[in-house]
Amino acid sequence: MMVVNPDTAARLTESVEFLLEEGARYLILSMNHAGLWTEEAQPACRECALRLRCNNSCGCLNWQTTGSVNAISPTLCHQEQMLMPIADRLGREFYRQRNPHFLHKHYNATYPVLSMMEDALSSHGKP
Repeated sequence: MMVVNPDTAARLTESVEFLLEEGARYLILSMNHAGLWTEEAQPACRECALRLRCNNSCGCLNWQTTGSVNAISPTLCHQEQMLMPIADRLGREFYRQRNPHFLHKHYNATYPVLSMMEDALSSHGKP
């Protein structure tokens, strides 16, 4: 019989859990990018005016809410339909006011890079 140090066993367990989680993520992303989600798979989305702006094709979110990468949660659908008009109204108002934070985030092509750099610098030295 092999004796395993409890600390080693805990680290091995964490490693296996990490690999399983990463494997599941990879599988979901692969299926999503392979085009397994289509409007044909979700006929209810075909006529929806919000379908091009909706988060319905996110395989990870679909997996979390329905257990399938290409099944859309009715709750997500209703939430998107409820929140998009609110977000549009707020966006129009922030744009009308020329809100600098709103304009920077949504109309500055360098925002994603700057945001990533800011996140990396702010987490430097933190776990």
